[in-house]
Amino acid sequence: MHWQGHELNLMEWQGALWIRYDDMPRIQGQMPERKALL
Repeated sequence: MHWQGHELNLMEWQGALWIRYDDMPRIQGQMPERKALL
């Protein structure tokens, strides 16, 4: 994963959400923005 400065700040509180998105492909399909950051 390649994280930029502003993305690191989001990762601090979205860390748990990234795991859920990765475990739920349906959410990734509904959230293309999240999938693009992965």
